[in-house]
Amino acid sequence: MLVGFPDFFRDSKKNWPLGKSRMCPVFIPWPMATDLYPEEAWLRKFPVPGGFENEKLAATRKHVARCESFIRNTSYLSKVVGKDYIMPIEQQWFWEFEYRQAKERHTLQKFAARMPADDFEALTGVHDSVFDIETTERIDTDIYEVIESSDFGEDKKVRKAPLLAYGITGHSIQEKFNPDPSIIDWDREAIRITWVSNRDERYDWEMIPLLPVNEDVEAETMDKLLVYEEPKEGEEYSCGIDTAHGLGKEDEDRTCISLTKKGINAGYDEQVAEYTSNKLSPAQTVPFAACIAAWYGKKNKDPRGVKFAIEQTMGPGDICQNQLKIMGFNHHIKSFRLYAKKIKDEQKNREGFYSNSVTVPILMDFYTEAVDGGWYKPKSKWHIEELKTLERHIKDGGKDRMEHRQGQHDDRVRAAAMSYVAFHTYDDLAARSQRRYDAPQGKKSLSKGICTANSVTIGEGWDE
Repeated sequence: MLVGFPDFFRDSKKNWPLGKSRMCPVFIPWPMATDLYPEEAWLRKFPVPGGFENEKLAATRKHVARCESFIRNTSYLSKVVGKDYIMPIEQQWFWEFEYRQAKERHTLQKFAARMPADDFEALTGVHDSVFDIETTERIDTDIYEVIESSDFGEDKKVRKAPLLAYGITGHSIQEKFNPDPSIIDWDREAIRITWVSNRDERYDWEMIPLLPVNEDVEAETMDKLLVYEEPKEGEEYSCGIDTAHGLGKEDEDRTCISLTKKGINAGYDEQVAEYTSNKLSPAQTVPFAACIAAWYGKKNKDPRGVKFAIEQTMGPGDICQNQLKIMGFNHHIKSFRLYAKKIKDEQKNREGFYSNSVTVPILMDFYTEAVDGGWYKPKSKWHIEELKTLERHIKDGGKDRMEHRQGQHDDRVRAAAMSYVAFHTYDDLAARSQRRYDAPQGKKSLSKGICTANSVTIGEGWDE
């Protein structure tokens, strides 16, 4: 695939209907070539097995549904095969046969690019994805319920638990970050947050409730606090922060604040909130992170409040970490280093996540193993989309690295990974990777204490 072609195609697809592109993008999926896929000689050698219709893999069913949906809903294709198009059973069997071989050979990504269902899959590249189809389907199933379409339109995914969105205003937050009145939910009350530091300095914020967010449009999820679960008494929370320069450009890195709730009784961790922006500099990130940490820290089991993991060295997070500590948020991850036998604190006086060629692979290995095994459950749609585009790239010397696909981002993944490793630096990674999370049965929950973090008041304490 030519360098830059995926972006060129996507731009044409976006702007052609608006009359802003001179190129009309056309994609013809492989099922349209019935004379090639499969050929008669191949089908004689490998005939469709009896009972295949009822024994198809879940991956096959998903691919078939995606092909049929694309063809039915693409006018220049449906004119040829009709709006009631059904993929021939011979092609379904052919795809599953090839899929099984690709899975055994660890070449699923190349296979997906060679036999894509739609233009999105065709432009995904040829590097192997970190997660297989089964894992990404399970991640979606954890948070979405699929409502099948009664006609031939696309199925609709609906969240099992409601998503709440907030704008944040108050101390040190510039007016340009205030939510537009047109997106404010005036029927819900604002949440007032007060933080009093250990130096008796007071900071006040207000969380403004917003109207429901259309998560399918990434831009509508930006510059908003997305809450998947509100703070609960006696839980433990961590906050990973991946900072950026905040220039507001679409293709630049984003600042992401990701909150994680630690699992109890050897249960899974889960994402509870996220704030992503390409407009926040490290210094501008501080009041947003402080407000969120004050809200969740109010009910945190650990009296020190929310535990921070902010990227240092390779990211401009030093300013963010220093300012939060000045404000009295003093619970931060200790820097660690990989030794021959185990991971140890590198220096007791170094805090934050120091990213380098050693620690970043450790971080990503810990996190991806947790996601793959069900020990961490992401809740953000675009966090999940970043996971789907996370690839293994082979570098010089044969070493592989986990990187985002060309033209994509991984800022949400990095922030969530840091929030996860904040609690699990010393976990036995090898032992955990051998098994998936299995919910405990009949076990009592741990007792939940009352938070005694630096004076935090919400709501009634606003005017005191």
